[in-house]
Amino acid sequence: MRALGLDIGSVTVGVALSDSLKMIASSYCVIRYEKEDDELFLKIVKIIQEQEVDEVVVGMPYHMNGDMSIGCERTRRFEKKIQELIDIKIIEIDERMSTISANNALLTFDVSRKKRKQVVDKVAATVILQTYLDKKR
Repeated sequence: MRALGLDIGSVTVGVALSDSLKMIASSYCVIRYEKEDDELFLKIVKIIQEQEVDEVVVGMPYHMNGDMSIGCERTRRFEKKIQELIDIKIIEIDERMSTISANNALLTFDVSRKKRKQVVDKVAATVILQTYLDKKR
C-alpha cells in the first residue's frame, strides 16, 4: 500500500505518491478545478483506488502564528468529502513552509518561472508527503 500527499489550493490540488515501502515521496500530478464538485473528488478517489493508497496526508496551511486560515477550512471540506466517498485514513500535517520549500528547490534547479508555476503544487505535495514519511520512521 502507498500514501498519497495532497497540497490543496483554491484552484489546484497538488498530488504526490509514496513508494510501496512508504519511504520516498514522488510528484504525481496537479488537478485543476473551478469548483469543489463531485468530479473533482471522484478524480482524487480514482487515484486512491488505482494506486492502492491506504492513507492520505493533507497539508494544513495554518497562518504563521498557528491560527487557522481559509485554506484550512478548504482542506477540512476536502477531507470530509473524500471520507464520504471512500473509507480511508487521513492525516493532517502543518504545511506552512511547503510551497516556499518547493519554490526554493525549483529555483535551485534553475526551473523557469513559467515551469515553476505549472509544477509547484505537486512539488509542494511531495514535500508534505515526504515530511510525513520522514517523521513516521
